[in-house]
Amino acid sequence: MVTELREQDQYMIYLTEIGVKKRYGDKSDEYMRDVVIPRVKKEIGVITSLGWSDYFLILADIMDYCRSNDIPVGPARGSAGGSVVSYCLEITDVDPLAFDLIFERFLNPERNSPPDIDVDLCWDRRQEVLAYVYRKYGEDRVAQIATFGTLSAKSLLDDLGRVYRIPKGEIAELKQIIDSLGDGDKMTYDRLIDEPAFIDKIHELEQRDSRIVNALAKLEGLHRHTSIHAGGVIIANQPMHNLAPTFQPSRKEKRTATQYEMTDAEAVGLLKMDLLGLKTITLIDWAEKDVRRLADPNFYTRGYRMDDQKAFDIINQGRTAGIFQLEGTGITRFAQEMHVESFNDIVALLALYRPGPLDSGSAQQYIDRKNGKEEVSYPHPDLEPILKDTYGIITYQEQVMWTLQIMADYSLGQADIVRRAMGKKDDELMQEELSKFKQASLATGRYEMSVIEEVAHLIETFARYGFNKSHGVAYAYLTYWTAVLKARYPAIF
Repeated sequence: MVTELREQDQYMIYLTEIGVKKRYGDKSDEYMRDVVIPRVKKEIGVITSLGWSDYFLILADIMDYCRSNDIPVGPARGSAGGSVVSYCLEITDVDPLAFDLIFERFLNPERNSPPDIDVDLCWDRRQEVLAYVYRKYGEDRVAQIATFGTLSAKSLLDDLGRVYRIPKGEIAELKQIIDSLGDGDKMTYDRLIDEPAFIDKIHELEQRDSRIVNALAKLEGLHRHTSIHAGGVIIANQPMHNLAPTFQPSRKEKRTATQYEMTDAEAVGLLKMDLLGLKTITLIDWAEKDVRRLADPNFYTRGYRMDDQKAFDIINQGRTAGIFQLEGTGITRFAQEMHVESFNDIVALLALYRPGPLDSGSAQQYIDRKNGKEEVSYPHPDLEPILKDTYGIITYQEQVMWTLQIMADYSLGQADIVRRAMGKKDDELMQEELSKFKQASLATGRYEMSVIEEVAHLIETFARYGFNKSHGVAYAYLTYWTAVLKARYPAIF
């Protein structure tokens, strides 16, 4: 750990102080003293002690390049939305203090894993940003990251069909059978040989040519091809070939990529950042510019008021075509049933419309409580402040972390470690952590065992499908902005 402030630490602190004035300059002295300044100091202490100032400075520089060159970027992605320093450096555009987002969910001093900030960029202009990164930090010190495609049972059928000249219609029948059994791309040969329909068809082929069955069993899982990670970029302080095996993905470009996949690159100490292209950001930018040119010269989605009833109305009416994350038939109906009345409802909508909450019944319970069909209740009055906005239903990972802190006196760093352990869906590990939580809660003397057991059960259920609120807030912005554009300027949109 870094013990003395380095030059890059001091510069990051300087830029953060400027950002604090820009982001929170309109707040009261009391709010600055009691809320903003303590949070900033805590975050800076963690960032500098762990030696990550360089990482924040590089991303701040990239974002500054984007703004200076009118390249649209997203508000945030993932847990980085929980960092006030990231917000003040304008790496992210979500105010963590406005949404009770937790810094330790992003960078935990008790875990010391590297920060992971994913940046969404204009789809059309992402290559400009990559070119700037290579130019600024050095062609030999920047690399993209390899990914290795593997041979699945389904994809192998196409390849083997070509090699052994099996009629395309017969291969299509086999693939159709695989798709009917669930997620076809993840279906393995070991599972398929237990399915009568697949076995019957494959036996027909085997009678003509046994090689296809043997090849399918032997080749499944092997690497098929090398490609490049959608957004992963590594920046190093020395030539990349000193740190990792590299290759050139394209003969046309001299840029390199690591032969390590993402997890292996991180395991050997290389620090990645994700610079991803997102078409929705491009769409919003195009629409904004046309609105300013044709209708309202002062219109900007950033800074636009967050309570536009017309935006909520079109969601509730089911007119969701083109609205980010809401275009599916199922989520459109779910949104109508929920009846969106605020931006926070959109955040909850994106968190709840997923298999876990839908299958467990918590999504429907949320809707029933929101619409007055079921009484709102809390396991204990101490939890009302953190569960009030979600009608007593644990909806976000951050709520689990607050619960652990309130009931068991965990630090937020400890709570994040528990949250990660539960997220691994390891039943033995989960029971071990829940046992520790029960003992710690009981030791406070504030709670009856019946209450502790009830909360432990809720946490155990939730841990299987918890959603990161920081990510939800960021994506809800894109949902809301596209809804505003469609509601206010439908022809342009």
